[in-house]
Amino acid sequence: MCDKKSADCCQQSAGVAGDSLCLGGSTMPTAIIPQGDGDFKSLSSPFLTGAGAVPGGVARRVRQAGPASLSDGSLLVDNRRSSPPCGNTGVQSACVVDWLHGTFLDPDTSIDQALDYVRFLFGEIVPLDRGFRGYANSGVILGTGRVAWDYNRPDMGVHVVLPSSALGELSRTVGDMQGLGAFLLSVGFKVGRFDVAIDDRDGYLDLDRIRQAVDDRCYTSRWRRYQERRSRVGDGPFAVTLEFGSRTSESFLRIYDKAAEQSQKGVEGLEGVHWLRVELELKGRRAHAAFEKWVAEGFGFVPGLIRSYLEFKVSGQAEQRTRWPIASWWARFLGYAGKLRLSLPSPVRTLETVRAWVEHQVAPSLALLVRAEGGAVDWLYLLLQKGAARLTPAQLALLSGGA
Repeated sequence: MCDKKSADCCQQSAGVAGDSLCLGGSTMPTAIIPQGDGDFKSLSSPFLTGAGAVPGGVARRVRQAGPASLSDGSLLVDNRRSSPPCGNTGVQSACVVDWLHGTFLDPDTSIDQALDYVRFLFGEIVPLDRGFRGYANSGVILGTGRVAWDYNRPDMGVHVVLPSSALGELSRTVGDMQGLGAFLLSVGFKVGRFDVAIDDRDGYLDLDRIRQAVDDRCYTSRWRRYQERRSRVGDGPFAVTLEFGSRTSESFLRIYDKAAEQSQKGVEGLEGVHWLRVELELKGRRAHAAFEKWVAEGFGFVPGLIRSYLEFKVSGQAEQRTRWPIASWWARFLGYAGKLRLSLPSPVRTLETVRAWVEHQVAPSLALLVRAEGGAVDWLYLLLQKGAARLTPAQLALLSGGA
């Protein structure tokens, strides 16, 4: 049965309390970070003007402060001026950006111009003698990041991958990360993956209790799949990860012992430390929508977003689990945030998108059928006539440029 001790009254308000944020890693008080003498908007304006772009007005003046390194190489970001901080427990809870990758895809931007953006934003590109993810050329940025390009395939753009440690290094030099995000969006950067997370350093979460809730079906989730992974290095302790969803889908969530993970990587001083992480991995349209929301609002939306994907419950009288009350420990961890769903823009359909779909999805099947008919295409003309009779008003509107 579900933990009845969790059945205290958990009001669901929209606010989130707290005073700690970070980028790419652990948690420390907000105050932070950078080395620059101004906000990213003012620093990048001359470069953007020359490129014909001007970023949005979300960049903020960043206070001077010495960099604070964390155990996994990340730094905090002062986000208090743009949204309520993520977390509910003072200095311990923290929202995290743990991964970012995307591609410069503006058709008016050449490969060399996009590489200039990369150097401007992320510093030197250390070339590698191999390709990366289907691109002919690649290089290292920010120590552990990657950039890839292919002069023979300009339509693929310039691809950038920034793992946690690279984001932490970037924060040291830029500081105003939301302003940098606005710059990226303004020059046609399409986000392909964006990971956000909340760290628990106060003991609200317990992996055994979460496993029990899953076994008792005391949770609601957008995913049907759940699995548990265990790993260890040598004779060290096991690091446990609870996974919801599939890594191949547009959304995936994991809950794991961050202290154990860091200990496996050789970080010392974490024995007996409570440090669990709830991490939401978003891809495709959801990743880009979440990145836009983070640029505009900061981390305040993250608890509600996570709750909309996964909610632990206390068993109730209602037949539908969605109507059961939320478990108090999960509500406290999320700061009693209300659920939030990302608003995904509807894809714009034009004659070009229809033509591209036919070329990529239908053309191979048509070629197969023509070959099966010995090269005859009479049947294809008959098929077109039948299709013309089934055109809808919305499809006909595309001929005149309508939506």
